[in-house]
Amino acid sequence: RARAAAAAGAPGASGTPGAPGAAHAAAETPQFSTLRNLLAARRRAQGPTASAPSARLPSIPRDDLQQVLASMQRDAVSSPGKRYDSERFRNTLAVKLRSAGERGSAVGLTGEDQDTVELINMLFDYVTRNIREDSLARPLVGQLHVPVLRAALTDKTFFTRRDHPARELINTIAETSERWLDDAEADPELAEKMRMVVDQVCSSFNGDPAVFEGMAHDLDQHLKLLMRRADAAERRHVEAAKGRDRLALARETARAAIAGLLKNRSPSPRLRTLLEETWTDALALSALRGGASSAEFMQCLDVAAELVARGMRPLGGSPEDVKLRRDAATHLTAVGLHEDEINGLLDNLFAEAPTDAALAQLERIDQALRDKPRLGGETAKRPEKPATPLNAAEQKMLDQIMRTAFGTWFEFTKNAQGETVRRKLAWFSPMTGNCLFVNQRGARIEDLTLELLAREMACGRARVAPVERSRFVDRAWKAIVDLLRPRGNALPIGEVTA
Repeated sequence: RARAAAAAGAPGASGTPGAPGAAHAAAETPQFSTLRNLLAARRRAQGPTASAPSARLPSIPRDDLQQVLASMQRDAVSSPGKRYDSERFRNTLAVKLRSAGERGSAVGLTGEDQDTVELINMLFDYVTRNIREDSLARPLVGQLHVPVLRAALTDKTFFTRRDHPARELINTIAETSERWLDDAEADPELAEKMRMVVDQVCSSFNGDPAVFEGMAHDLDQHLKLLMRRADAAERRHVEAAKGRDRLALARETARAAIAGLLKNRSPSPRLRTLLEETWTDALALSALRGGASSAEFMQCLDVAAELVARGMRPLGGSPEDVKLRRDAATHLTAVGLHEDEINGLLDNLFAEAPTDAALAQLERIDQALRDKPRLGGETAKRPEKPATPLNAAEQKMLDQIMRTAFGTWFEFTKNAQGETVRRKLAWFSPMTGNCLFVNQRGARIEDLTLELLAREMACGRARVAPVERSRFVDRAWKAIVDLLRPRGNALPIGEVTA
């Protein structure tokens, strides 16, 4: 996973045990200074009124500030109604500082602490803007505001270390919600796990980053279990889709063979129905077993040809008729007909005027044939051809899809508001045009054809999902730096986010 990869590749990841990030502090704290300089430049550009009022008050010691924040953290845990969004946090902290000094006097923040508070506020403002409003992650990440601020006040490498435990937890929750809880098929077990992780951090964090690390690891292990389950479910659906595809091809082969056999022939309605339905199933089964050139398939087709060639001549007791009857019964048995149904059908297949008893028997057999499930169930239906050929734009999209690797994620527009849902293209068949989409949990979701997908892409209702190569907090810092940086400033992003 990205969390483990980031930790393994991060500079200083092999720092002194018991002092996480020690190797980062000296090298990367100046980059926090870069962020402070950008904040200062913005305040200067905004004029004297932009200076924080707390700058004119006695500064609260860092340990006392941590106690104020710990009190806010406890309040949020004990009273869910007091959980903070960014605006509520600012207001609550300002109120707390008005009476946090000696004998209840007002205090302010040191310049460094003020900048830390402001940068963390900007981070959580980004959370509010960039996590979907109805997403579970939005309130969950918001609940981490106070613990994350407390961690950042103590360890400024939070701003620059991609593998910082607090950053990892924010990343995991935001990305997990986006990928796993983005639609109606959300996993309630995962949602509850995420709530438990956040509640545990909020109730137990008191300065030790191991709390973040432990909870991120706990959630990560749960996600790995879900991914293993999803992979197994997806493999089952792919194998089933391949089976349906093989059956569809076999049925098309059988249909074509029967159509060729009946061309320019006029068999009785009963025989035509038998050949186009039940016998087509028997031929398809033979094609599945050995292919259209196998001896079984050819023998099944030969029996059908002999039945057609008889015209209206009933089956008698000659050796040839006995063999034909036996061969026909073998193929009809293979697709689920019972012996009495087969005998009644063959006895009266060519009768011009069946007796009343025979008619009653044939009606029962006809009903049994109508009720009998067709080989392949839904795949037995002849696929519908598109109403119109693909236009040039749609054909271009189809060509692109045919070059798309299995496992590629797509985004589909699901309503008029433009909300999208992600689906993975698990498999498709160039032969039949069928394709299989699954959700993050590996569940089969969409029944589409390649042509329909091409039409959806051409009209903008579907697209290949963009690949996010950076993590959530990295994107947040990039956006914050871009917001703070004066126009024309060429400061490399890497100085702040690497």
